[in-house]
Amino acid sequence: MTPPIFYLGSPYSHDDLGVREERHRYVCQAAARLFERGIYTYSPIAHTVAINELGGLNEAAFEFWRAFDLGMVDRLTGLMVLMLPGWRESVGLTAELTHARATGKPVLWCEPAIDARTGRLTGYQLHEDEPVAEDEDADEDMAALPCLASLGVHDCIRPQGHEGPHACDDLCNRGHLRLRDVAALASTEAEA
Repeated sequence: MTPPIFYLGSPYSHDDLGVREERHRYVCQAAARLFERGIYTYSPIAHTVAINELGGLNEAAFEFWRAFDLGMVDRLTGLMVLMLPGWRESVGLTAELTHARATGKPVLWCEPAIDARTGRLTGYQLHEDEPVAEDEDADEDMAALPCLASLGVHDCIRPQGHEGPHACDDLCNRGHLRLRDVAALASTEAEA
């Protein structure tokens, strides 16, 4: 059986070359951390930045890559949004997210853990529900509150601000998906 492979969407374009390089580095580090856990991803940034630079295309804008990127979203299991700074404003990521939703692809949210001392992406948390923007009115809704668990990288996929225990095992009685459940869901959808 083919394992699920998620399209790892992230912001990239920026006027500042240093920001683009940092985003490229973070997406590569995120993909590596996900691969270590058996979560397979395809990153257009990790793939096309090298093609663009080494192949002499000089086409960093999303519009050049749009057809290819959206075609890859169609071919993969779903979209995983790497929530780097600027992800909400990213033209390319917004288009990929809109396309994934319009075509019924599952969307997961990958919240990176970045070590302030080293500047390296050291881990992540996966969420099933889209996070609420800090400036949006939360109405004290539990989904709008930050997750207070301190367990680090999770094998389960949970919405931010969930209630109850934050165990990454089968003790959860709230029905949250785990990564193995996502794999089963993806294979069921592929068969349908």
